[in-house]
Amino acid sequence: MSDFLSFLTWLLATAPTLLVYVVGIVLAAVFWRRYPRPALLTLIAMIVLLLLAVGGTFWSFWLPQKLLEDGVSTQQVGVILGASAFVRSVIVAIAMGLMLAAIFGWRRDRTRLMNGCHRPLEGYLPGSDSPANLAIQTRKFGE
Repeated sequence: MSDFLSFLTWLLATAPTLLVYVVGIVLAAVFWRRYPRPALLTLIAMIVLLLLAVGGTFWSFWLPQKLLEDGVSTQQVGVILGASAFVRSVIVAIAMGLMLAAIFGWRRDRTRLMNGCHRPLEGYLPGSDSPANLAIQTRKFGE
């Protein structure tokens, strides 16, 4: 029973991080219709991070005990735990990559339009030869 209490204590210690993951999942669901691709990437990343946090904590408690019961030396347990930590690190890196793609990846087209000569004129309506548009063009380029 003490192992289970230790596991719960460790989960409680990581509660703020777990709460961030849950809030991220909720926000991804809320913004799904408005920003489907960023919401999907965020949702996947948050679920992966949440599962990794809970599952990784369980794994860290269960694996060494199981290996030692099976007669594996402490040195080998250390090597296995190091490899396990590396795999967890790779998974976290992938999840963070998904978050970066969610944050910056969807802005590619909009950013390109706002740079240099592709920048739209303020108040200008493309495809319209209205007097207001002609005045804006003259004011911006006519000097």
